[in-house]
Amino acid sequence: MLVSGVYDLAPVAASYVNDLVGITPAQTDALSPLLFPPRHQVPVHLLVGADEPEAFLLQTEALARAWGPLLPGLTVHRAPGRDHFDVLDELADPGSPSFRALMAMAPGGARPD
Repeated sequence: MLVSGVYDLAPVAASYVNDLVGITPAQTDALSPLLFPPRHQVPVHLLVGADEPEAFLLQTEALARAWGPLLPGLTVHRAPGRDHFDVLDELADPGSPSFRALMAMAPGGARPD
């Protein structure tokens, strides 16, 4: 389960944030999950709050586009009314698609609908 992540560091490196963190082009390439296609069929669920800053939504969509064709079981949940500070509350709600996805990944867990 990947939650509200930064999967491509290039936009960070091109922003004012890089004045503080100093990401080099080599680090951007080496540390951006978006650039590393999965090598094994594993369950992946992307969770992002629908009310998060646009950058998190775009990062999640980009990863889903890049990895989706390689991982047919990849799922995405854009949680309504959630932002970067409460999106994890989805994992405590048995009615949430993300809760069900997490349970399906656990040994002996229930499969999502």
